Formats: sequence, C-alpha cells, structure tokens
Amino acid sequence: MKLKKLFTAVMSLALMGNVMSYGSVNAQADTPVDIEKSVYDWLVEYGSYDTDKNGDGVISLEEYETMEHMYIDLNYATDLSFLEKAKSLRKVDFSNGTITDFSVLKTMKNLRIIEFVNVPVSDISWSSELDLYMMYLDGTKVTDEHKLSVVQFEDYELPAGHRITFGTKPKGLLDCTFLVENNDIAGFEDEGKDTTEESFYNYLYGKSVGETTYSVLVDGEVVGQGKIKVVPSHIISYAPDENACKVKKSESVQNYGISMMQQSILFEDGRYYEYTSDGLTFRGEGVKDFYFLISEDDDDIIEYTHYENGRLDVDKKTVFEEGVASTEVNFVLKEDGSLFYVYTDGRFKKISDGISEILNLKYALTQNGHLISFSEKDGMKDYGSFDVKKFFYGYVSYVLDENGELSAIKSGDKSAKLLCENVVDMGYIKGTYIFVCVLEDGTLRMLNNGNIYDYKREEEYTLSDKSYYIDYSNPLTMYIPEKSIEVAGITPYVDDVPYMSSIHSDDGVEYFTCLGRYVAMLNVKETFGAFCDGEDYIILIHCNDDTFWEYRIGADTVKKIQFGNDDVTEPGNDDKADAVTLVRLLKYLVSEDGADKDDKRFDVNEDGAVNVVDFIMMKNMLVSE
Repeated sequence: MKLKKLFTAVMSLALMGNVMSYGSVNAQADTPVDIEKSVYDWLVEYGSYDTDKNGDGVISLEEYETMEHMYIDLNYATDLSFLEKAKSLRKVDFSNGTITDFSVLKTMKNLRIIEFVNVPVSDISWSSELDLYMMYLDGTKVTDEHKLSVVQFEDYELPAGHRITFGTKPKGLLDCTFLVENNDIAGFEDEGKDTTEESFYNYLYGKSVGETTYSVLVDGEVVGQGKIKVVPSHIISYAPDENACKVKKSESVQNYGISMMQQSILFEDGRYYEYTSDGLTFRGEGVKDFYFLISEDDDDIIEYTHYENGRLDVDKKTVFEEGVASTEVNFVLKEDGSLFYVYTDGRFKKISDGISEILNLKYALTQNGHLISFSEKDGMKDYGSFDVKKFFYGYVSYVLDENGELSAIKSGDKSAKLLCENVVDMGYIKGTYIFVCVLEDGTLRMLNNGNIYDYKREEEYTLSDKSYYIDYSNPLTMYIPEKSIEVAGITPYVDDVPYMSSIHSDDGVEYFTCLGRYVAMLNVKETFGAFCDGEDYIILIHCNDDTFWEYRIGADTVKKIQFGNDDVTEPGNDDKADAVTLVRLLKYLVSEDGADKDDKRFDVNEDGAVNVVDFIMMKNMLVSE
C-alpha cells in the first residue's frame, strides 16, 4: 500500500512556508531586501520554497533573514556580501562563477550542509570552525591532501543494543573505509559488520559494554582513528497485564491533509481507537477491519472502516449502511453477491452480481463455482469452474483445485492452463524463492513463469505461503527542523541526529532512540513515534501482552495508556495560544474537511478575518511563551 511520507503533527509548523505561499494576505507588498540586484533577481526567479514566504512576489529583509536553504548560481554574484544578512541559513548550494574565497562562511554558525558544484574553490580550511554535517564537492580545486587536513574523526559513545549515525565530519569529503578493531564490542550497519564504506548514512551498532577504536582507510592506508565506547543500556521493565485485550490490527499512517501522524488500533472485541498528538480518541465499537488508501487525486490518505454489522465508512462518511460482507482495497462484496468498486470520495459503481468470495484485488469466485478476474475498468473474464483449495496471485497466478488439478493463469490470458494433476499442495520451500507443487506420491515439481519442471530435493522441507527475503530495512528514522522543537519546548538539536530509530533484538528487548535519549524496554512487540503534544515528544510502545505505553522523551517517563469507551476531548486553553489550536488553525487554513471554523481563538488580531496573518501571530505567541 502506498503511503505518504511520515511527518509528525508538529511538522505543520515546518510546512508553514508552503501554506503561506498560497495564503491571501491583504497587506501592502514588502520592501525588498537590500542585496546585490542580480542575486536578488536570481532568488526571486529560482529561490527555494521559503524565499518569499507570504507569496507577495517580494523577498523582504525579514524573509531573507529567516531563510534556511539557498541555491545560488555565482555567475550572478560579484562577491559574497549578499550572505551577510542570510544569518539563518542551514544549507547553501553554490554553483559556477569565479569566486574563490569563501572564508566568510565561517561566521555563519547555523550552516550544516554546503555544496559546491563547478566552483573554483581550493581552500576550505575555514570549514573547521563550523559544525558542518556534510560538504559536497564536485568540479572544485580542493585536493585530497587538503580534505584530510579538514575532516574530523570523532569519538563515539552509545549504549549496548543501540545504534547511532556514524561517519566522518563533515560527510562527503572522503572516499574511505571504516574498520572497527574489536568487532565483539561494536559493528557497522544493520548486521554489525567490522567494516563499512563511507556513505551518506552509516550506523554504528553497540554490541557489548567495552571500549575499542576504529580506523579510517583511504586507498588501503590508515589516515585517522577514533574511539568507540559502549556503555550499559537503560532497560525498562513492567508487570504484564493479564487482562489485556488482544490487538487485532494496528497501523500507523501520515498524510499532508492533516499534517499529523495517526496510530489506529483495533482490538479483537471490535473497539477502535486513534492515537495522535492530541492524545487517545475512541472511534467506535463493532469494527471488523480498517485500512487506508491514497485518494484519487493523490493528495490525501483515506480511511476505509468496515463494521461487523455490514456498514462501510469511507473517510468517516457512511457509504453502505449494511450488507457489506468483505472488502479488498477499493472492491466491496455485499451479502447478496453484488461486487462494487468504491472510490475514495465515497462514490461507487457495481462490477458484478453473483459473487461468493473475493480472493484478492483481481480474482473472485462466483456463486456457481467459477473463477473470474475483474477490474474497475476492464470488466470480467471467466476461467471456468473451480473448487479452489489454494490460490497464489501474481503476474502468473496458480490455482489448485480440490480434485488435484493445478492450473496457471498469466496476466491477460483468456483461459487457465492445466499444468499438472494429482497435486496435493503447493507453496514456497521455506527459506527459499523456489515455488513448487507436491504430488500424491511425494514428488516435487518446480513452478516458474507458468511452466512446470522436474525438481529433486532429498532433504526434508516445509512449505510456506511467502518466498524468502532478506530484510535490510532500517528502523524508522525521521527528521524535523529545529524550529519545530523550539515550539514544542524541547532543546533544539542538529538535523542530522535521527529523530527516532529502534532495534528489536532476538532476546525480546526493544532498543529505541529519540532526541538523544537511549531507552530499552522489555516485552515490546513494536514501537511507533514520535508524536508531539505541544509539550513533549511521545513514543507509543505496543507490548507483547497487547498493552500500550507512552514514553515521554523529555520527561523520561513511561506510562500505560488506559483504553476506555469515552471520547477523549482535545487539550486546549481558551485564554492563550497552544500547539493544538495552532495545528487546528492550520487545518482550517488549508480547508481540511471537518476543520473547526468557529473557534474564536483563530482570529488573533481581531480584524474579523481568519488568514495567514493570524497563523503567524499565533505561532509567534507560542514561541515566545
């Protein structure tokens, strides 16, 4: 299922540049910032999204001073004096031109990333005075020897069981290899290897308590070293709850429409909850299933909710009051055998009658036992009568009939192809990609691309419905700008620090990291995060006994979440601005369906109109508190 990129609720603040560029501000145009005209004209034409925040066609001094990312072609600049007023820059991309002296950059203490492309720079010694995360050089005159005089090899400390981002500082200067001396204490990447290549991202993994060193090699020669110290991990335990209700399904989603992470939790008894930065909300009882789809205009994530009584809601609006038997993505089968395609805006159209079961999003069985394929646009194809025992869907789909006949259907075929008789089972040999069928006499036959081949296997085997795969996935890592942390009242940190990462060890301990906190918790099934409630960031922890816990990063506390049957009201304060009201105001400004349009706190300047000006004022009030 395609999902939007994850953001936290507080990311709405980071998105305010996008919102403001579309907002209507009934005010006189700003006065242009006083910088070199050719540079100013370049930025107006090609500047980044936050160059002209209010969208009035003018880059004011205030907008220029708060700009965080600048891309500039130096063919349009005679010197670098234009940078003096851009004191908030965190990233700058230079290209072309004839300027060679960039030492003025050492005064810009907020810079974290610098890129040079086809710029005749040769001296970057000034970069040692900056806390740079990355420096990218392409088509410059900087020698390898000079890079070595600038790059730093840091010492690292981390708890056992955790991992942190690792590499030279700044990244991007060297093409090197890292080698750890004692691989029993620490290792690199997901597998804890003893060597790794320099890349945009590397992870250092703490294996056991102790100290070791790492070496940096360029062309096989050691050019630097650093220390690694692994300390004991802080492990949190708790008494399992024997009365915990089993969780049927839990899914985390994010969309731009509400700029908020949502964790949806469905219990086996049909209770359904949402957990967001606003806290826990009871959604209802008697829920059978839920899932999320991208809207037709690819602009939002839409929730489909299927109730035990046959009701179907799309984006919290009822489409069918009753009679829904099952769903498969957009396709809905009703109890009377009618098959519908339900659009993400709630519209629907009938595909067929006489259906008994949906096998997947393309195939179904009819009430008279026929296997058919269907789609929203192309109608149906009938492949004949099958008493289906097993069915595998793909570009080539395989169907095993109860009478032992195995058939294959290639995508687009008008009929099924009989491959073999006397078949009792089929599936993947566990731990492999090999797809086979098993004959009555125990013989195996391999299936590939709609064909069948002889296959010998003498040792024992087990069949699986899924093929083997190696999971190289990194733990969930997200990034947020310092502005958002300041608003949340948490000490700012550099953007290159992982917002949240987690590792689930074989012994049942979950190690997770967020905002510099290292925490380990026993009996963890999975972790989700991180949410912000305007005061602290929260990691949601789902434990093996199906209880949920909140870990507050700033407070360093763990608290169990109590699931009741009452709606949880939003936090807020009628007398002053708070983060929740700010997020709700943002929802209103982007015309989110269902947003509260009558909150008197929205009109901050009391001019009778709610617009981006009120958002700016409320944001400033919140930051100043």
